[in-house]
Amino acid sequence: MHGVVHFWYAGSHKRIGCDMTGVQQALLMAGQSWIDPTWAQATAPAARRWRVASFGNVVGTGDVFIGGGVNSVTGNAVAMYSLDYGQTWTASPTVFSTSGNGFGLFKVAFGNGVFVAGIGLEIFVSSDGVNWSSAGFVADGHIEFGNGVFILAKQNANVCRRSTTGGAWGTIPLPSSDTWNGVGFGNTGSNGTWVIFSNTGCVISTDGGLNWSSGGALPFPTNVNSAAYGNGVWVASANQNDTVVYRSSTNGASWASHFVTSPTTVWQRVRFINGTFYMMSNGGARNVKSTDGITWTPCNSTVNTPSFSMDYDVCALPTGVRYVAVGNGGSNTTVTNYGIG
Repeated sequence: MHGVVHFWYAGSHKRIGCDMTGVQQALLMAGQSWIDPTWAQATAPAARRWRVASFGNVVGTGDVFIGGGVNSVTGNAVAMYSLDYGQTWTASPTVFSTSGNGFGLFKVAFGNGVFVAGIGLEIFVSSDGVNWSSAGFVADGHIEFGNGVFILAKQNANVCRRSTTGGAWGTIPLPSSDTWNGVGFGNTGSNGTWVIFSNTGCVISTDGGLNWSSGGALPFPTNVNSAAYGNGVWVASANQNDTVVYRSSTNGASWASHFVTSPTTVWQRVRFINGTFYMMSNGGARNVKSTDGITWTPCNSTVNTPSFSMDYDVCALPTGVRYVAVGNGGSNTTVTNYGIG
């Protein structure tokens, strides 16, 4: 995932594809369209601080949404899964150790048939979306998937990690040492473009994450939560300077800030879907969209809950589109939401 979203037909084991042109063609052939989601509440299997959501199609399980979070009392990681597109959820039988310290924000991705998650400094992999196994200690940082490759940011370092399986990770040097956070992938050129953000700027790779060069500086120093690419521009959301987003029309070589909305909120996950950027706030009641990353307007509907919306993912259905969001909830009261557009 991301900067692109991975889409599947319900009940099918055939991947539609990473590029949005292919997705648009497939949806057009199926008579589908993308619209703003209408949200309804679904109950999680336990009151937990759910932090990440991801969708994939895996052998033996089929279409599955997963959610990851943390038990606020013990600090253990917890996971859940849904086989009916977010309507009902079941707790994963995997028991994570206390050393995991919970699923990290934006530290889960699906690709090449597996889910990969960062829990503390440890990497866990699931081939069915239900059971998880440790792939060893790699490093903290955000994880994304694109064009056959997982990229993991490594904080306070001059390297990142790269993998095609989620189980074995190579160490790739970066141009400088920094606190690396958000990771984004965009379909540009034959190999696509990878961007990894620090709190001041970014580094860029156009050869599948093998070699990296310095990118542009951010207008304000802040941690980037996520980034997406579409319509020839990058959009990055941040957890500070929270009335703005960062935008690049130069493939990461330079960045400008753009006003989003008021009152202030922290923008969490941004995705590019069928020609439009969609961005969700941490309050669950503010969701905006844009086609150019400059002008942002509220979506027609919002997540109908005061939960702390952290992450969401999307899949294609034969009769529409399913959006699933998970939230922190506050005071250890958590709800999960789903929507059909």
